[in-house]
Amino acid sequence: GVFLYVDAPRVLRIRPSSMPTQGGEPITITGSGFDAGEPLSCRFGQASFVSAVYQSPASILCVAPSHPPGNSSIEVSNNGLDFSEDGIRLSYYTAMVLTTISPSVGPVGGGTIVSIRISGHSWRPLLGCQFGDSAMVRAEERDGAGVSCISPEMHAGSVELVLIWEGLIMDNTSLPLRFLYVPIPDVAAIAPSVGSSTGGTLVELRGRGFDESG
Repeated sequence: GVFLYVDAPRVLRIRPSSMPTQGGEPITITGSGFDAGEPLSCRFGQASFVSAVYQSPASILCVAPSHPPGNSSIEVSNNGLDFSEDGIRLSYYTAMVLTTISPSVGPVGGGTIVSIRISGHSWRPLLGCQFGDSAMVRAEERDGAGVSCISPEMHAGSVELVLIWEGLIMDNTSLPLRFLYVPIPDVAAIAPSVGSSTGGTLVELRGRGFDESG
């Protein structure tokens, strides 16, 4: 038989360098000495082995497995036994979850500043918010744990609210957050029209478009 000696693979860079704990996204690994043979694989930490997709002698893809929050080394092997020893690390973080929005009701004309609380974080740039099937609107990050968006004009009814990061649409799949659009109320008359300067007068408003949700 013939035993073939080859250069050991090297790992120089990975992209992305951060990943939510559930994994499942491809990692582009840039380096050298990658071989197109079937045993080409990646090792995450010391125990998770994943088959690699060959792109070139300097680039492969591996899908990250799940991992607790923290760092995990990524090494590459051409034969499934001998791995690189470059110590490049992938950082795992707690996945984002949208928790609450406030207020959750606004007029159909839009213009409501909506605050969205988030647990976890993303390495991706935040692009905006989307209310239902409307166009994306600008989002601003607040105090590291929340985002604010201004509601766009929309028809009356309840719509799902999602956040959009670069390459990622984020919603709370277990309990979707919804924003209720209500008609703008039209006040036609008030009674009485005069009251005490000390307050306390009960005033009745008559008109249309009032919403019982408050």
